[in-house]
Amino acid sequence: MPRNIVKAKLDIIFKKLFTDDGDNELLIGLLDAILELPEDEKIADIQITKNELMPDSPDGKVSRLDLNVKLQSEKDKTENKYRLINVEIQLNQRSDYAERALFYWSKLFTGSLKSGDAYSELPMTISLNILGYSMFPDREKYHSIYLPKEESHNDVLTDKFSLQFFELEKLNHRKTNLQSKKERWLRFLNAETEEELDMLETAKDSTLDKAITKLKYFSENEQLRFDAISREKYINDQASLERSAKLAGRAEGEAVGLKKGRAEGEAVGLKKGRAAERADIIAKMKKKGLSDDEINAIMDL
Repeated sequence: MPRNIVKAKLDIIFKKLFTDDGDNELLIGLLDAILELPEDEKIADIQITKNELMPDSPDGKVSRLDLNVKLQSEKDKTENKYRLINVEIQLNQRSDYAERALFYWSKLFTGSLKSGDAYSELPMTISLNILGYSMFPDREKYHSIYLPKEESHNDVLTDKFSLQFFELEKLNHRKTNLQSKKERWLRFLNAETEEELDMLETAKDSTLDKAITKLKYFSENEQLRFDAISREKYINDQASLERSAKLAGRAEGEAVGLKKGRAEGEAVGLKKGRAAERADIIAKMKKKGLSDDEINAIMDL
């Protein structure tokens, strides 16, 4: 029987795994892999500027991982540049997630401009959204990148904007490709059993192996397992409540619509019935030889 593990994609585990101990090796390994950086753009220096579980509801009970990272390659250092990365994890479907991702990207992008700076000094800002569901069910690819492009010519306006979405759920329907470094790391985030981790270890990826060892260690920690189970249960309960509320709202809307439709239908039917009755009376009066003026006089009484 497969042995379950704590899930790396769960926000509290992700935070502890990649950022809490001050060793950035695993975070660099993950970002290098999923950004698919060319050799001259590999991360040489990284600074975590924000790493919190932030309130995401008015009562503060729902939280989201807010991870902002400033990174440089050796090439960036020589050119005195840097890149900003925002990492978001969303396991349950949200209808407004595209707007939410854009909002947090814009906050990070505009917040980097200091008083007196030129707009040209704004850094490349990338939003990485790791999703536990299919945001774009009409396409097979699990990694989607959105850039600002001209509609007809397809040329990119600026390289400083990038919204990227990683749909982990789609990995469950694909043949595993261990040759892809990006896919190895995403499958690590999506793993739910030790067997999946053991399979990934056969790829002999030294940095990923360290992450796997760390996650297995976490899975043996009773308190961490309890925290992870509690957190996942809360997330699932919230999603269930939201779905129930939407269904209830839809049912209520349909009932109101049906009632309104019936009332409108009855009114239209009554109006048509009265018009037909009037036409029938007028036809009978004409048959008896009454003039139009006489008929109008009678009907207006």
